[in-house]
Amino acid sequence: MAEQKPDGIMLVAIYQIMKASLAFVGFLGALIAVLLLLVPSLIERIQAEGEIFSTTHIFIVSVLIAVGFVLMIMAFCYGITAYGLFRSRNWARILSIVWAVLDLPMFPIGTAIGTIIIVYMMNPDVKKNFMQ
Repeated sequence: MAEQKPDGIMLVAIYQIMKASLAFVGFLGALIAVLLLLVPSLIERIQAEGEIFSTTHIFIVSVLIAVGFVLMIMAFCYGITAYGLFRSRNWARILSIVWAVLDLPMFPIGTAIGTIIIVYMMNPDVKKNFMQ
């Protein structure tokens, strides 16, 4: 029979999955925004044989691509952290603490959740679940 994990670890893993899902949705939103900005300009270019993109247009699309790329990396990292927590890997415990520290400036919700995760994951009884 599989060893039962503490509820707190499962909650932190689910929280990481939620953050991964939100980051992925943000990535998709950035991708859709890029497509909405690019496609009409390309259609106009085909019809008018003029300048394809203005400088402002290029800047906005570049920022959206960069934001989308960062969100995709974050989604991947959060997902890997959740996987590691489900598998009781110590590196995932450390990563969840790192993500919680990065959540601290997001007052008030991020600060509260981050503090709770840091305190919980630093608890000696919880650390025992990750020792192999």
